[in-house]
Amino acid sequence: MREVFFPRKRVCLPGVHGNARILMWVVAILLITAGVAAPRSAAQEHEDTDLNWRYYGNDPGNMRYQNVDQINTSNVSQLKPAWVFHTGVHDKDASMETTPLVLNGVMYLSSGHDDVFAVNAARGTQIWAYHPTDMPPLSQLPLCCARNNRGVAQGQGRLYLARLDATLVALSQETGKQLWKTTVDDWHNGYTMTIPPQYVNGMVIVGVSGGEYFIRGHVDAYNAKTGSLVWRFYTTDPNTFAGDSWKQGGAPVWQNPSFDLGLGMLYFSVGNAGPDINGVPRGLTSTPPAS
Repeated sequence: MREVFFPRKRVCLPGVHGNARILMWVVAILLITAGVAAPRSAAQEHEDTDLNWRYYGNDPGNMRYQNVDQINTSNVSQLKPAWVFHTGVHDKDASMETTPLVLNGVMYLSSGHDDVFAVNAARGTQIWAYHPTDMPPLSQLPLCCARNNRGVAQGQGRLYLARLDATLVALSQETGKQLWKTTVDDWHNGYTMTIPPQYVNGMVIVGVSGGEYFIRGHVDAYNAKTGSLVWRFYTTDPNTFAGDSWKQGGAPVWQNPSFDLGLGMLYFSVGNAGPDINGVPRGLTSTPPAS
């Protein structure tokens, strides 16, 4: 286990997570009841103020817990689709792996093309949409595993998006207007981002992908207001690699980091160390074995 420092706090790096594809559209589920409402306690009435999903994992620690019980084992069979929202992305090379945020009745979600949508969570109607116009063609980007984006982060009235061209952007939560952008790394050198950012204490935490393209993995923190770099931690240690292979040692970070508010510690996992690449190209350039 590796440790780094997060503004006077220690950060640990555990193992690695997997990912899974989901459908190219978002379905909202409505509970169809028999029309008889059970009495609600004062605590249950208070839950109405806690129906937001503010983070990728609902809280900075990625606990993914929500204190609601309207849907339970006695009525889950009655769930039916309430609405369907289409992103407009019809691309066989794209997947939709976003976890939407929900804030005050508005759902924020991203597409495999780095679009961001604000949607009325009750009706499924679009409020605004962000379509990046300053990206290179997706066909030119070093993408190993489909065109995807896992979601946005929210903080200070902004949404934060890690794009496939290794660029971090901030959008107005109210209008979707791009407020700032910063280059995290150079996509020409194999870097990309599919990570859902994490918002912590006025900073946006992101990591880079590209373990198949001889990158050196790193995790960065950016000032949420200005987009300026606060700190960078590299995931390959020169002392543990032979020669200078650490420069292309892989270990990308594409899963959302977790932050312990009590301990002030940031946790994130890394992908495979290099060379995490397809062996076919190496075989094509090597000398055939003697028969």
